Amino acid sequence: MINKRYDCIFSIGEACLCAGILAKLELRNFSSPFDWIYGATLEERVQILLNDFSDFINKEDLEKVGQRDMPEPCDIYHNHRNNITFNHDFPLGGDFNLTYPKIKAKYDHRIKKLLSTIKAAKQVLIVYMELPKTTHKISPQTLQEQLNLLNNKFPDTQIDMLYIAHNENMPDGISKCEQISPNLFIGECFNSRRDSENDYSGNRQNAKLVLKGISCKKKITEWILFKLKKLIHKTIKIFYTKKLKHGEIYIRLLGIKIKCQK
Repeated sequence: MINKRYDCIFSIGEACLCAGILAKLELRNFSSPFDWIYGATLEERVQILLNDFSDFINKEDLEKVGQRDMPEPCDIYHNHRNNITFNHDFPLGGDFNLTYPKIKAKYDHRIKKLLSTIKAAKQVLIVYMELPKTTHKISPQTLQEQLNLLNNKFPDTQIDMLYIAHNENMPDGISKCEQISPNLFIGECFNSRRDSENDYSGNRQNAKLVLKGISCKKKITEWILFKLKKLIHKTIKIFYTKKLKHGEIYIRLLGIKIKCQK
């Protein structure tokens, strides 16, 4: 178990599962550029960070590759330059030329925030959580090599890494965490819900066991803003939902379907 308090904790992959669990456990103070994307190996993502996110979301590198229904209707765009897939950002059926500038500005803000926070922090924890059916297993040696590159990139900041591996054979309520080096930790748990085929839903209770003992410093203003955003999100969700089902977009207010469109 890691018993440490960090200035900054952020997800570097494998997908949005990790960022979602960190947010639920109140270990994430802000949205990182890596939070809601898919694709690219850990090594590729580290390289993106080393290059200060250069060419992260260039317009000419993006190609529409599909769409998704849940958790929100979105068009899916893939970046052929860095192997990143944006599957939470572009509204379904939206005009790419109209939506791109706003999305680009959002990522520029997140990139600037992450890089400045890392540089100003004394201790940072990067968390990578495997998806249950991942095909890219990473050795401790490779993890350490990538972590060394990041610490060389940010010499005034102590960067630790927690790699959470998915273990099908571990029962619920059991986890383990091994310290491989002074700044590398590898945890294991069953990190998906056993009653769901959705590999992205996550098992917060099991992941929480690996993350037990870890905390993230928060300024009082950040804490108040975090709680306020959480309250607003819950309130909106109670009163308003917009979903896609069987090719139909529908809107509900207080649980009552009031508008549909094909």
